[in-house]
This record gives sequence, C-alpha cells and structure tokens, in this order.
Amino acid sequence: MALPRMTVITLGIANLARATGFYSTLFRPRPSRNTKCPLHTAARRLLSLRPLEKLAEDIAQNTPLPAA
Repeated sequence: MALPRMTVITLGIANLARATGFYSTLFRPRPSRNTKCPLHTAARRLLSLRPLEKLAEDIAQNTPLPAA
C-alpha cells in the first residue's frame, strides 16, 4: 500500500515580500499567475507562501468547531 505524501506545504507569512525574497534564495521560485501566493519548489514539493491573515481566514472557514 502506498503511503500518502505531502506535495504542498503552505506557510503563513507576516511580511510576504520579505519572505518571498528569503525563500527565493533557498529554493527555486516556480512561475505562478497568482502573485498573492508565491510558489517555490523544494525537494519535489511545493512551498506556498500566504499572508498570515489570509491563511487564518481559510482555516477558520474550513475548520469545524469542537463539540461543547
């Protein structure tokens, strides 16, 4: 049986421009039409950078509330 593999890792970033520059020096930037979510290739994985507040909104919309 094949084990599931991570293919995309998303990081919440406070300063997107600064983080994009930093990760571009470590990993190969990947062309993307979405400039609000830069992608980088790292060891056959995608590293996605999202503004922290946008990532928090995504998590809040898709996370079920715990039972009381």
